[in-house]
Amino acid sequence: MALDYIDRDPQEMERYADAASSYYESMIHLLEATKRTIDTYKLDLDDNSFKLCEKFDEQVATIKVQLESYNQLAEQIRRKARNLQEARDNFRV
Repeated sequence: MALDYIDRDPQEMERYADAASSYYESMIHLLEATKRTIDTYKLDLDDNSFKLCEKFDEQVATIKVQLESYNQLAEQIRRKARNLQEARDNFRV
């Protein structure tokens, strides 16, 4: 199995994966908190503002899909870091 990333540091890869996961979690948390706040007051707003809130809800769904790529990237990097560490450990034996 060819490892294009053989010269990389597995611990550094793990740190990067942790940062990507943290970014994903933070952004999802902020979006959900903002959405809950807007939903609390949405029914008291005029029609134009209500429509904007509905549009925001649609955008949140789109943004969540886009943010999921950060979570997937983090998992791929973690998997590669484990594979790299395993390959190095087996090479030393």
